[in-house]
Amino acid sequence: MKCLLISALVLSIVIPAHAQIKSGSVVAFKTTPTGLVMAADSRAVYQNDFAPPDQNHCKIDAFKLKHIVFAATGKIEFIGRPGRNVPPDWSVVEDAKWVIAQNWNSPVPANAIDAANTISQLWEQRVLDHWSNLMRLRPDLFNQAVTASSGNTLTSGVFALAYQGKVATVVSLIKYENGSLGISHPDPRCLLMCVMGDPESYMKHSFDPDIIGGSDPMRQVIKVVELTISEDRTGLVGGPVDALELLNDGVNPVETEKGCLP
Repeated sequence: MKCLLISALVLSIVIPAHAQIKSGSVVAFKTTPTGLVMAADSRAVYQNDFAPPDQNHCKIDAFKLKHIVFAATGKIEFIGRPGRNVPPDWSVVEDAKWVIAQNWNSPVPANAIDAANTISQLWEQRVLDHWSNLMRLRPDLFNQAVTASSGNTLTSGVFALAYQGKVATVVSLIKYENGSLGISHPDPRCLLMCVMGDPESYMKHSFDPDIIGGSDPMRQVIKVVELTISEDRTGLVGGPVDALELLNDGVNPVETEKGCLP
């Protein structure tokens, strides 16, 4: 099965001298008969800071040797200044790299969806531990992150992989609801395409034949990201567009403007 994957708004929490939130980005995805395609913007912004936006922030990570693609949205990184009651630094992208580097435990996954679930569950546990530590040691920073979150989702991760000739996709949402941390798994098979982060432009143009209709799936996801950038009024979305296709037998970087993808 081919999937079109558009990745979304990526936010990260960074704590140098004081708490900051790094935010931006739109990501979209859609399934197709032979694999998966993904596109994302490249802007990352430090909120509560006067630093200029990072226009070359990589939102898509491709692991060609393992035939795996990963994208994260929401709060993705914590950097704490030295001191008491400060959790260790963490990055959900580095967590994904660590998980993907591990060998399969026995028994090996029976199929692509089992493989995707195995990887995502390992990643989810590491990210949950990060948030639990932050909530316990620095409730002030944790509450700031919750306030700055979209809805009740703190971090979102998307794993897509090709395994035994099939492509599978798993979306993991790390949520804070009713005073507790938890995980949910929305269905990645959206009706037309999935857009996470800033879906406003997609919803506005969802019946535009250049995006939906019979046009090429890769061009669809790229067009959604381009429209989101051109119509953005928040300053959180921008920079070059990166895109790739995950086929049944591996990763094909289709459009890479910054050298993020192999």
